[in-house]
Amino acid sequence: MTENSGMAAPEERPEIIRCFAVLPAAGHSRRMGCPKLLLPWPPINQIGPADSRVLANRTDRLSIFEKGETATDLDEDHRAIPVRPERIIDAVLSTWTHAPVDQMAIVVRNDDDELADACRRWPIHIVRPSVSPIDMKASVLVGAEFIEEHYRPDCCDALLVAPADTPGIASETILSVVNAWRGSGGRSVVVPTSEGRRGHPILLPWPYVKRIRELPADQGLDSLLEGASLLEVAQLHAELAGDIDTPEDYNKLI
Repeated sequence: MTENSGMAAPEERPEIIRCFAVLPAAGHSRRMGCPKLLLPWPPINQIGPADSRVLANRTDRLSIFEKGETATDLDEDHRAIPVRPERIIDAVLSTWTHAPVDQMAIVVRNDDDELADACRRWPIHIVRPSVSPIDMKASVLVGAEFIEEHYRPDCCDALLVAPADTPGIASETILSVVNAWRGSGGRSVVVPTSEGRRGHPILLPWPYVKRIRELPADQGLDSLLEGASLLEVAQLHAELAGDIDTPEDYNKLI
């Protein structure tokens, strides 16, 4: 695995620059009290702490990649599957598989078979490390390392990151973030904003993956924004999506 620590000069930028995405989905949903990514979407009923209300599972073909296995290329028919969102994870992946992203990895716990099965219907990489990531930062690194191993991103490429529990992210928001990054010459960290509040997804030039590895244990991804060349993109037509962590968060969306 080769790490890139510097940014290419403008004349050195390749004709094709790529944008990858990693969605951390390895949490335990402890505050929700049930597997939140499998909850119905759009919300159809109020839930209590111990109420899962998971819809029936439907799977379509897609490989699951255990950590260290070899990925297979997606064929021409392995595109976004036009299914009606039924659960939170379906809504999230429906948006992302129609976004301007070259490859996407979702990081799922090795013991979370139900969520992994739900992700199979979408043309994404499902990465299941043998040891569960301890936090979002660790999940992002697992996904980034998978991309590095199989797609060899260089310093001109970018990484999009958003929690998997944000079904309200609009495709227009992702597009505006990617376009802003390309328009900046690919050197800025990009975040969407609404009324002065930052949201998801965050876009990092690929050299920032090295900086994630160097963060102290007590610092999260937000600390990367301190001192960074930061480009904030105002979202004029959409309210930024928040995480769904508790029954109250979910019930507010009904």
